[in-house]
Amino acid sequence: ELAVAEQQRAGGQLRRAENAAITDARTGLLNRRGVIEALTAAQASAAEAEQLLAVAMVDIDHFKNVNDQWGHALGDEVLRFVGQHLALGVGETGTVGRLGGEEFVAFLPGMKLDAAMATVDRLRGALAGQIIRRTADGASMGRITFSAGVSINHPDDTPDSVIARADSALYTAKRLGR
Repeated sequence: ELAVAEQQRAGGQLRRAENAAITDARTGLLNRRGVIEALTAAQASAAEAEQLLAVAMVDIDHFKNVNDQWGHALGDEVLRFVGQHLALGVGETGTVGRLGGEEFVAFLPGMKLDAAMATVDRLRGALAGQIIRRTADGASMGRITFSAGVSINHPDDTPDSVIARADSALYTAKRLGR
């Protein structure tokens, strides 16, 4: 009986450690490692089902100003808020992770490019329409916006190659005025 309890406890600790290794501590979303693992699996599933897979890179606009004006603790609140906004917006079929800094990635199985772009643009507009408030006292932090780029996974893509195309589209969006 004791051995079974010890095995269960050890198994639970291992699962927590594995989960921590792929989870971003600030947002609770997948971290870079988790994104790459999940995207690899999503690419394999899309190929097997002969489905499309859209990948979006999202970057919070002027995030350095948030940290400079409000401090890193409130910057972390903004990261959590944007991450939750994206995760809720892509729903159960989509996946969102934080690559680092103010960059997020979302992938949307079964979506054509135009549908994925419309989804991301809807999320962008919804976020821009909200006033962000500090958790501690409810004071306004203003509006947060993001820019995004979307690409479609090709059969020969690696996670890095499809993310790189979405990233290139993101920087085109930033160059065109965010």
